Amino acid sequence: MTIHFLIPGDINTLTGGYVYDKNIIEGLIKSGYTVNVHQLSNDFPFPSEENLKKCEAIYKSIPNGNPVFIDSLAFGPIHNILLMYQNKNPVIAIIHLPLTKNPNFSRAEREQFFLPEQNALKLANKIVAVSEFTKQIIIDYGIETSKIEVITPGVFKMPKKQSYPDNPEKILCVGSYLPGKGQLLLVRALAKLKHLCWTLNMFGIQNFDLPYVQKIQTEIIAEHLDERIFINPPISGDKLTKAYLNADLFILPSFFENFSMALNDALNYGIPVITTDGGGIPLSVPKNMGIIIPKGNETDLKQTIENVLTDSLLYKNLCNAASDYYKSANTWENSINLFQSLLKNINSNCSV
Repeated sequence: MTIHFLIPGDINTLTGGYVYDKNIIEGLIKSGYTVNVHQLSNDFPFPSEENLKKCEAIYKSIPNGNPVFIDSLAFGPIHNILLMYQNKNPVIAIIHLPLTKNPNFSRAEREQFFLPEQNALKLANKIVAVSEFTKQIIIDYGIETSKIEVITPGVFKMPKKQSYPDNPEKILCVGSYLPGKGQLLLVRALAKLKHLCWTLNMFGIQNFDLPYVQKIQTEIIAEHLDERIFINPPISGDKLTKAYLNADLFILPSFFENFSMALNDALNYGIPVITTDGGGIPLSVPKNMGIIIPKGNETDLKQTIENVLTDSLLYKNLCNAASDYYKSANTWENSINLFQSLLKNINSNCSV
């Protein structure tokens, strides 16, 4: 079977949505599918008229009947194309997070996405939601649940942290540098804990919001923490594995996540986490493996970090629980198998 993916921007971008799409595509290729990846312009979800026309040309060129997966960054914005070529191909939306809930957009921008996304979702033959939290948002659009398949991100077989200190000192944070990820809040909380032993390594894409990165750097310098807090570019593969295994504690004070692959990976390595109740996070982090605090609360964040850094028994219990996470974690193999099952049933479930 030949299938197609419409992906805006560079699929090698080191963010959760692109990593998800790439792992699924690579898994389907290994399973014997012929996969054509069509790279759309990187200005989605705000494409120019010219780039919408290029997208239409791509969609029109896809042979009739071939299933087409469309990433959520493009799905709503191309609703008119989907309507124009309705019933030409089975259409499967991959919804990481509906654009109306994306915290990186203004309220006005989020509101303008509602009708296009709703119309596009109604045209989809199937919808892949990457979390139960995302599924509920899609249902709120008035979409019938029978169209929605939840396929969460998986984990690969990874080495596990073999030993833990009595008290954690090496803190890790992985995520693009964006206000919604809460890195600035984390720096401010740690600035109040200078009397304790710790270092923080942060990794993520910086060019999404350079002024925000500058704010973080300014805060670090003002608090004289430049030898304890380190801003790093994104890494992957063996380098990322080494960063996780070298960490004692993972902290992501995000204001909103539908499903955090960074938290998922940290737990799979056996690293306990401190995070927030933003969005769907509480649904994906077992309470005994991490501590969940109210989003955006610097005081709670500071106190929680202090408790974990100084309470050996609390930290030990978190580590013991996190070290078993891999036993119940969803695997990428399982996620890919679910995509295959969807594809096997697509012809019988969809009229094209």
